[in-house]
Amino acid sequence: MLTHSTTFSVFTIGLVSGLGTLTLGSSALAATFPFPLTYGDVSSTTTQTLITNAFSNGLDDLGNFNVSGNNPIFAFELELELGLADGALGFDAGDTSAIAQTLTAKQGDTIRFDWTFLTNHLNPETIRNDYAFLIVNDLVIPLADTNSVLTAPGLNGFARQTSNTFSYVFPTDGLYQIALGVSDVGDETTSSALLVENFDVQSVPEPSTLLGLGTTLLLGLYLKRKRKA
Repeated sequence: MLTHSTTFSVFTIGLVSGLGTLTLGSSALAATFPFPLTYGDVSSTTTQTLITNAFSNGLDDLGNFNVSGNNPIFAFELELELGLADGALGFDAGDTSAIAQTLTAKQGDTIRFDWTFLTNHLNPETIRNDYAFLIVNDLVIPLADTNSVLTAPGLNGFARQTSNTFSYVFPTDGLYQIALGVSDVGDETTSSALLVENFDVQSVPEPSTLLGLGTTLLLGLYLKRKRKA
C-alpha cells in the first residue's frame, strides 16, 4: 500500500553563496487532505482515505466491509449536497459514499492522486456495475467500474481491484468543488470501495514570481562571473 504525506508542490532553487534560497510555492490552491467533507462510509488517515458503499450491519457481502460505522447515502442525496443535476451520478446509482472540498485554482493548476477501485463483484456486470468517480464542479469523471480489468485479490479483503494515477488540470481561474466517491449500482448486496492516496496539488507560479526568479538568477550569474574576474 502506498504511503505519502500530502504536501503542496514546492520548487526550490539554490543560488550562489550570499544569495540564499528562492522558493516558489502553490499559493493559489487552498486544498487539504484528508478532505474536510465526508458523506457515508469514509475512513481517513493523514495519507489515505478509504470510501465504501458497505452498510454497517455487515450483511452486504456476508462480511463487514464498512470502515466507519456510518451507512452510505443515496446517490440523489449526494447530488443534492453537491448541487449536481438530478441523475448526474446515474439514475441507477444507489448507495453512495464520497469526500468533498472546495478550493481556489488558477488556469493550469493541477490536482493529482493515486486511486484503487476495490469490489466484491466477481464477474463483469452490466446491471450491477458499481463505479468510482471524481467530480469537478458539475462534471462527473468515472475512474473505474466492475467492467474494468481487475486483478485478484484486492486490498482490505476485497475480491478484486484495479489501480491508477489520475491528474486533472483546471481550465480556468475560479472556485472549484472537488469530490471523490463510489456508488453501488443495481443492488445493495455486494460492496465496492475507492482508496485515495498521494493526493497532491501543483500550482502554476505567478508571473511576478517568475520575473523575480529570472532577475535573481541573472544577478547570481553576474556576481559569480565578477568573482572569477
